[in-house]
Amino acid sequence: MTQRFNGKNIFQKARILGVIAILPMGLSACMVPTGPVEVTRFHNNAPALETVNLGTIMVVPFDGSGKNILSQSPYKAAIERELTNIGYAVFPVGKDVVTQYKVKYSVERVEIDSSGSRSPISVGVGGGTGGYRSGFGVGVGINLGGSGGPSVETTLRISMVNIDDNIVFWEGTARQRAGAKSPAAQPGIAASKLASAIFMNFPGKSGETITVK
Repeated sequence: MTQRFNGKNIFQKARILGVIAILPMGLSACMVPTGPVEVTRFHNNAPALETVNLGTIMVVPFDGSGKNILSQSPYKAAIERELTNIGYAVFPVGKDVVTQYKVKYSVERVEIDSSGSRSPISVGVGGGTGGYRSGFGVGVGINLGGSGGPSVETTLRISMVNIDDNIVFWEGTARQRAGAKSPAAQPGIAASKLASAIFMNFPGKSGETITVK
């Protein structure tokens, strides 16, 4: 039997479990200095963006292939933590679970050498998020820093979708660059920083690009 989760009584349990599951990741990211993050959000002021009892939600990679689950997991966990913090009840993906909303995410990691040449680093979640503004907020000219040596640029893109009508009601993108050998370039730390930045002051001002330090 398919279970549809939308009752208020499930929120506390889901939020507690979500926080406990990814608390170590959040703590480790807070202890490591990271560079600035460029963030852009777009939204349509839907009811799903209200600040109280936002609803039930699940998080899935955009490509839906299930490949490279281990490399995807830091980003998925970081997104789930931030969704829990802002008031959504996050549930695991399952054939018998139907939530009110779905988050689709994609991650792109690019290695940049000292000459500026760029080489993609696959994490198995490439591509756009499939929303109405896919690809926005990238390369708008904000200085993300860097020492001039090899670096890694990580871009996280997220679309939030209403399950009933499959309409995207919020999109965000976050981009960060860090020295290739620095702790901040590691996927777990980068994922936590990017997810925290993209959901900061949720839902954010639509169409505005900001820098989160």
